[in-house]
Amino acid sequence: MPTTRTIRTAPPVSPAPSSAHGGGLVPQSELIARAKAGDGEAWAALLAPHLGRLRSYIAARLPEQADDLLSTVLLECVRAMPHYEDRGWPISAWLYRIAYSRVVDAQRELARRKVSPLDWHDDLPAEEDLASAVARQVDGAQIWALVDTLTPLQRQVVRALYLADLSLTDAARQLNLSTGSVKGLRHRALLALRELAVEKELV
Repeated sequence: MPTTRTIRTAPPVSPAPSSAHGGGLVPQSELIARAKAGDGEAWAALLAPHLGRLRSYIAARLPEQADDLLSTVLLECVRAMPHYEDRGWPISAWLYRIAYSRVVDAQRELARRKVSPLDWHDDLPAEEDLASAVARQVDGAQIWALVDTLTPLQRQVVRALYLADLSLTDAARQLNLSTGSVKGLRHRALLALRELAVEKELV
């Protein structure tokens, strides 16, 4: 009996030649030109119609990483915008292509960790044990230098939990995130700190 295969592709996008800006519709090409020149309002106008759908696209595939990955996608877009070539395609096609790539990268990383997890010593410590292990073995100033290399949301979560000493619930409320998202961000941040400490031979 023949089998069928599901091929994953980036989501289809609809044409969006203009966006609301300054009280009226501004051609997308004009907004792109202004955004490339450093106009923050034009950049915001380009992004605004797509932010909710981008997050939903990411959350449908990696719900616990949705906010973190969205921040990564937006940062990559900002960095790439000066080199963007406007060929008349909807800007959403470009945004989703970047989001799709980052989701695939994150899924591969998750699969890699499940198959071959990196060890701190002989075993992967529990959440609080991992935080304590990092604190015991890495100088305080070095820890915060490593924290500065994390993603923006991971940095906020680490500072809220370990600098401001907030509970998960309070940190989630302050950052306008769900408790589950804060837990996921904390876990990824601690794993990243552990790997960075080993990479830089701080332990």
